[in-house]
Amino acid sequence: MKKILFPLIFACAVSEPALGGFLPEGAFSKDARGSVGAVFLKNISSPKFYSLGQSGSAMPSPESFFFNPGASYCEKKNCLYASYQSLYEGAYSNELAWTLSREKGFYSFAFQSMGYGSFDKLNSRAEKIGSFSPSDKAFIFSKTSAGGKFNWGFNLKIAQSDLIYEKGWTAALDAGLLSMPVTPNEASYSIYMRNFGNPVKIGGKSFPLPFELGVGMAKPYSFFDLYAEGKFPSYDNPYLTAGLSLPLFYSKTSEAQARIGFNPKNKKYLGWGSAVSGGFGFRIGALTADYAYAPYGDMGDTHRFSISWRFNEKENGFQNRDSFRYETLSRIYMKNRFFASVPLANYAVSDYPNLGLIFSREIQYCILESGYKIPDDDPSVYSEAEKNLPYNPQEFCRVLAADYCIYGRIDSGKKKLSYEITVYDMNKKEEIKKFVLESPSSYDFKRAARQACSYILSD
Repeated sequence: MKKILFPLIFACAVSEPALGGFLPEGAFSKDARGSVGAVFLKNISSPKFYSLGQSGSAMPSPESFFFNPGASYCEKKNCLYASYQSLYEGAYSNELAWTLSREKGFYSFAFQSMGYGSFDKLNSRAEKIGSFSPSDKAFIFSKTSAGGKFNWGFNLKIAQSDLIYEKGWTAALDAGLLSMPVTPNEASYSIYMRNFGNPVKIGGKSFPLPFELGVGMAKPYSFFDLYAEGKFPSYDNPYLTAGLSLPLFYSKTSEAQARIGFNPKNKKYLGWGSAVSGGFGFRIGALTADYAYAPYGDMGDTHRFSISWRFNEKENGFQNRDSFRYETLSRIYMKNRFFASVPLANYAVSDYPNLGLIFSREIQYCILESGYKIPDDDPSVYSEAEKNLPYNPQEFCRVLAADYCIYGRIDSGKKKLSYEITVYDMNKKEEIKKFVLESPSSYDFKRAARQACSYILSD
């Protein structure tokens, strides 16, 4: 049922005759501009998405469910998120969200609002008798199912448009998918629909919701992450967006990124300057903060701010072997997994007296090439950590400040060498892998080390 639910929704959404008033006249073209209601549902405040030109539907994060409910992600048990954006002409919007991480996915509860500034209230003689502030708001429940080849999710939204003299209520559905990469350099892909629901009725008139379809891509590279997206709004022409995220610095407990985006949607009316956005973000421990700047030509500039807070560790059994992609996701996007490899104890007779050292180095090179991290290569720290092996691997990992520690031994056999490798998970505080590789001679150490690396990084 799950496999056919999304295609059915997708097919219904693109079938305009079957939807009647659910889509505006001239849907998916410029002829539909200005014909939808609850316009605040078009956009979200997230600085991450705006600084990337709104091309982040394949980016897992605590606030991603606003844009693609299949991309929600919280690495702790709880994530709190708050955002604020200062818009042109005194308008503003904000979002509040709480995401709970559970064994098979994520649940989110959110409030979204938008204010349009203060306006003068006049009587029949055009005399000022007060002021009023129109606003919109939405309450959102989101469910994301995770742990398989694809993450999928949906949002249920109850929205209100309050124009002071008239109010309108409606309900809407979002749905989305996110493909889960298995290796650090593999791209992830997204597909989503937003704001599928009944027209909002205001003043006796019905206005279709700002329904939208989209596909996205996120591709990690050595020095940046690339994002691209194709959007198909029912209220405008289709268009493409793109963005780059560039790391400024990184450590296990903190990081900073610069972002730049390109979105030509408003270029024709507001100029090329409105097509470029930018921003930055940083993480210190459990706190993440982001900022985005997006110009709107003569209408003015917009500024967006957000903070998120992650707290409460997950259960040790949360990331089990059946949910390997949780860990893969965390290593790729949160960049918070360190692998430490120390020289193998060498009990073999070979042509390389330091075979244990060069074998370990080859594993480290492979780990770095695969996009993962290793702790600072301080010989004194490694020497201190090695004193705890093989009887106290937990202390060994603690000294190196690593999430996964790799150690073992090399022995001689009849016309062969054997490499016994152990991987210790500091977060689970247990050995998660132990295997033996055989090699015909010490000259074949590079192939054996690369094979060991593939076993270590695979599920």
